[in-house]
Amino acid sequence: SNICNFLHALELEAFLGPKDGLDERRCIVCRNYATLYFVFAIDDAESELGILDLTQVFVEGLGQHFENACELDLGFYFDEAHHILAEIIQGSIALEANGDEISNSVKLALKARRNSFASANPLSLAVEPGPEVDPCKLH
Repeated sequence: SNICNFLHALELEAFLGPKDGLDERRCIVCRNYATLYFVFAIDDAESELGILDLTQVFVEGLGQHFENACELDLGFYFDEAHHILAEIIQGSIALEANGDEISNSVKLALKARRNSFASANPLSLAVEPGPEVDPCKLH
């Protein structure tokens, strides 16, 4: 908690790849939320503080969707986590920062996916599934 969120190190240049002959600086931006760590490799075109803000919006979206998001949620429900990120970023541009809008969009997409599965699966009873088990609370 007493660490810097930005890492500028010459040793990273070999790891991050060639600079295409430009005088371009690369940076690692990292942020820790509970048990989740988010790491971004960015160049001069991105704002370091903007990436931290983007991470905050993403974590809030995960928190609204999964209640208490953990690494198992990201592993088992990666498609939903990816959809949350896709609602925030489209075409390499951060478009949405309103948590309620993100949550509503993800819920509508999840409902549409379930309805599509129910209509395509002849064995489906076309009923709403019961409450899902939270994999973070399994021991």
